[in-house]
Amino acid sequence: MNSSWLARHYIDKVKENPNWKLADIMQAIKNDFALYISKIQAYRACKKAIELLDGSHHKQFNRVWDYSATLLKTNLGSTVQVLTETLPMPRALPIFRRMYCLVHALAVIAPTAEHRFCIKYLYGNLDKRYKGKQLKDAMWDATKSSTESEWNSEMNKIKEIPKGAYAFLMESDYLLNNMCETFNGYILKARDKPIITLVEMVRQTLMTMMTEKREGMIGYRRPICPKIQGKVEKLKSQRNPPVQPPSQRRPPGRPKNLRKREVDEPQNPFKLRRKNKKIKCSRCQKYGHNKTICKGEVARKGKLQVRKKAASRNGAPSTQSSGVGSSSRVTNTVKNMAPFGSGGPSTQTRQVNVQQPIATLNKWHEYFPRVNHF
Repeated sequence: MNSSWLARHYIDKVKENPNWKLADIMQAIKNDFALYISKIQAYRACKKAIELLDGSHHKQFNRVWDYSATLLKTNLGSTVQVLTETLPMPRALPIFRRMYCLVHALAVIAPTAEHRFCIKYLYGNLDKRYKGKQLKDAMWDATKSSTESEWNSEMNKIKEIPKGAYAFLMESDYLLNNMCETFNGYILKARDKPIITLVEMVRQTLMTMMTEKREGMIGYRRPICPKIQGKVEKLKSQRNPPVQPPSQRRPPGRPKNLRKREVDEPQNPFKLRRKNKKIKCSRCQKYGHNKTICKGEVARKGKLQVRKKAASRNGAPSTQSSGVGSSSRVTNTVKNMAPFGSGGPSTQTRQVNVQQPIATLNKWHEYFPRVNHF
C-alpha cells in the first residue's frame, strides 16, 4: 500500500471534499484497514488524488501553446498572448509568466461601450510612490470632471505637483473596477487549479452564466433590468408601508359595548338609574356600601329581622324580647288533629315559660308538641 494506491482508492472522497484534512485521512485509513500512516504519506495521497482529478501542473503548462492555438482557431478575430521568461542559463527552458486572452466579440457587439475604472485602486497604487493631500485632491477633482476639457485642465494641475505622478497615471496598468473584483470572487474555486483547467473552468462558468441570463431575459418586457426594478418596487413599498393594527390589550372587567353619552344628552325615562341613589348594607344597616365589601360589625336588629322573616315563611311563632339573656313568655296556639273518626279537630292553647336566651330560639320546635297528621 503506497500513496498512489491510496489516491486511487479515496479519489471519490477527495472529489467530494477537496479540503479533506490530513488527520481525517489518517483516521479513515485506520478505520478501513487498521493501519497507521504518517502525515507525509497522507499528504502525498491527497495531492496525487487531486492531480488525478484536475490534472498535473507540469503537463498542462507544456500544452499552453496548443491551447492558445485552439482558442485562436475557434474564436476568429480574437487575441491570445503568452508571456514567458528565459533565464540566462545554458539550456534553460522558458518559464510561464502571463497569458492574455482578448475575445473580439466585445468590440463587435458593444463598440461604444464605456469602460470605467475604480479610482480607489488606482490611487492606492499611486499613494505607494507619491504621497500628499494636494495630489489626492487634484486627482479626485479630475475624476469628478464631466467634460474632456475640464479633465485636461485638472490633469495639467497634477503635472505641477510632484514629478512623475502624471506619467505614472497615464502609463499605469493598475486599472481595476468593481466588476473585476466581483469576477475574481466569482471564479474563486478555479484559482488554485492548473492553468488549462483554470481557464476552462472560467470559460464554462461564463458560458453558463450568460446562457442563464439570456433565457431569463427572453420574456422580460420592462425598460430596466430585474434587479434595479426590484429595488424601485422596494422603495415604492417603503414610501407607503402597510398599516398595522394597534396592539390589543383586554382591560379588566366586563367589556363596555355602549358608547359614552354626553352630560346634557337626554336619558331613557323608563329605565331606573342607580345614580344619585343611596346604597344600604343589609349586614350592618349602614349607607354607602353593600354586604359584599362590608367590613363593619353585624347589626343585631338586622339578624332578628332576618330570623323573623325566615320563621314567618316556615310557620314559626313570633318572638318578642327585651334583651339578650332575659326570660320571655311565648304563647302558642297548636291545633292538634284528633284521631280519625273522633269527630273533628280540637284546639288547645298553652302558655310556656321559656327560660332560655333568645339566641337558642332557633330550636323552638323542641319546646312545643309536634303537629299530628293523620
